[in-house]
Amino acid sequence: ELPKTPRAMGAVCAQAGLPGAEALENHCVCQDASSSCPVVGRHEKPDTAKHLPVLSDVQGEVTTVDNGEPLTSPSGAHVSPGLNSANVENEEPKDVNLLKDLDDDMNADVPRKVASSASVVSEASVAVSDASSPGTSSVVSSTGLSQASRTKPKAKKKTNGAKATLSKGSEESTKASAILIFDDGTGTQKTCTITCKPPGFAIRFPAMTVSRVTGPPASDHGIQEGWKLVKWGSSADALHALDSGQEKGELRQSYVSLIQGLTKARGSVRSSQHSQHSSAPEEVKLPASIPGKWAYDLEVSVLSAQNLRDADWGGKSDPYCVVSVQGRGKTTFKTKVVKNNQSPVWNHMERVTDLHDGDQLFFEVFDHDNLGKDARLGYTSIGWEELQDDSATLKETLVLEESGKKDKEPATMNVKINVLKRKLEMSSVTGSASVGMEKCYRLFVDLKFARGLRDADSFFGGGGSDPYCVCNIVGAGKAKFKTRALDNKTDPVWNESCVLGDFHKGDKLLFEVFDKDIGKKDDFLGKCEVSSQKVLAGFDSELKLQETGMVNKKPVEAFLSVAVKAQKRSAQGLAPFQGRRGLVDNGAVKYELEVQILSADGLRNADWLSSGSDPYCLVTVKGKGKSSVRTKTIKNEHSPLWRHTDKIEDFYHGDKLAISVRDADRMKHDDMLGQVQLQTEQLIPDGFEGDLKLRNTGWKDPENHPVFVTMVIKVISRQKVDS
Repeated sequence: ELPKTPRAMGAVCAQAGLPGAEALENHCVCQDASSSCPVVGRHEKPDTAKHLPVLSDVQGEVTTVDNGEPLTSPSGAHVSPGLNSANVENEEPKDVNLLKDLDDDMNADVPRKVASSASVVSEASVAVSDASSPGTSSVVSSTGLSQASRTKPKAKKKTNGAKATLSKGSEESTKASAILIFDDGTGTQKTCTITCKPPGFAIRFPAMTVSRVTGPPASDHGIQEGWKLVKWGSSADALHALDSGQEKGELRQSYVSLIQGLTKARGSVRSSQHSQHSSAPEEVKLPASIPGKWAYDLEVSVLSAQNLRDADWGGKSDPYCVVSVQGRGKTTFKTKVVKNNQSPVWNHMERVTDLHDGDQLFFEVFDHDNLGKDARLGYTSIGWEELQDDSATLKETLVLEESGKKDKEPATMNVKINVLKRKLEMSSVTGSASVGMEKCYRLFVDLKFARGLRDADSFFGGGGSDPYCVCNIVGAGKAKFKTRALDNKTDPVWNESCVLGDFHKGDKLLFEVFDKDIGKKDDFLGKCEVSSQKVLAGFDSELKLQETGMVNKKPVEAFLSVAVKAQKRSAQGLAPFQGRRGLVDNGAVKYELEVQILSADGLRNADWLSSGSDPYCLVTVKGKGKSSVRTKTIKNEHSPLWRHTDKIEDFYHGDKLAISVRDADRMKHDDMLGQVQLQTEQLIPDGFEGDLKLRNTGWKDPENHPVFVTMVIKVISRQKVDS
């Protein structure tokens, strides 16, 4: 059947190798001689040797079959025989296809349950959105399953369904590969070679940016949302380029053909049957290779605690535990109070159904008091990344933070967690502050020096300026930084660095230089405003200051030397899993890691008597390895810039990497400003680079006050350990 629009007709012709739209005006292969056909009287029997593609008016999917039978989409186009139209009409094909596309993209080898259909359809297709008006369209490379119903049934055959076989083209391209070159947004190009389909990511046309990543092989290569595909092809000497000047339609077709030519991944072909009683798909069981897509149904048991401090003067503590989901989930429950006991046994179990990727289970132990506020005896947590094994029960002895214990024996508590179910979510909804960070950039600013400043303190031939520089974002961002003041300098050298974490497109960066004065308002020495475009591109140069004042009735020429580098923020701040657990025995491989701790931002003020905390970052191996890395302490700072690099030489497979940011205190225990923990599968084999969202930050509303640490972790070497 001919598509109803010229654009859809062009897509059909291009896929089937048929003549163009002009030739098809006098030619039809639909076998429909009714008056509904626009080409009455010019019908021919279709050539069944060709694979006739059919473009769905609803889904925009191009599907190729080999049996030559006409097909129909839910809107009325022909379909393969044997399908029950009543069942299909009651379905919601968009949601079903989305579940199945994600199913194929994530991991085809994992057992899963899908909605059944009465025919077996095993075919590789490329879903292409065919908008009627020009604009941005999306091409999703995946294994599609056409939802179809029959409009004009032929003579019924005694068969349970029509079977479609794999196209010969996919069998002939077993050795095909796709070379993809991406721009990661920082000016660095990364090359990935993919040998099978589905590739695990979606490309948005005509921008050629990655709109989503759904699993391997894309996740194995570290491909991320927002990356821009700049070159692609089947060999290094035959690459298509985004800036080659080709028509957008030609570029789009070249990419689609490249992906279609790949071999289908093992296990991606599946059979399904329509049920006459239920059209809704059953739960899809997928591995958690992409964070931000999962919700967890848990059975949480708070068992006991040991070595709690005595918070009551007249006796022992009366402890109880409060368990809460911190993040998107809001579940909270409390155990009973155990009187006069420093090692209470609760054995309390509750069901938690609203924990999501990025959330954590937070355990707080308190001493119950009849008068006054209950004293906290310590806290601990378990993050989403530790709940990835469906079949296993997590039973842990956790050390309580800030327990108030002065002896060497730590306070601990025992918990048990059963993962009853993991549910795939269709959308990833985060807190309001995190959503705002999707289009946000982090700025690394180096304030080097200024020269030619006027002498604002010169009177009776004495004194010079005491200059300092203020850098702040003008627009949606509110971050601000101030250097120290230098005495009697007209050419000050600061060499100070800062991180501004909330720069948005359209904002400007303002630099202002002042003369520090005592007893009166600071004198203004000049300013410079930098456009959003220049900031996002990055620069390292001298900026000419404006409004610098007059000396001897002549304007002062003064300059400020600044370097700025922009980096796009991650709204989620989660590290994806790069492989499955259990593939390598714990302790069987030892890795050497290079850890770069760059910065943190969004920290609370843990010191009452100062303008900010005194933060440092500590990275510790938990498990067989015992190494640790610590940065220097930066005084009075909410967004510290450490730029610290060190090595960890004894990270074993199965170990965890605990990352915490703390406030250094002399007279008391260092305050926790945030922590996170990475599993082995989040680091091996490709390491990690980017933002990590911290937990236990001390903010009362953590979703609206996200705290991030920025790190680069590289795997330098690996060595097999003999048993």
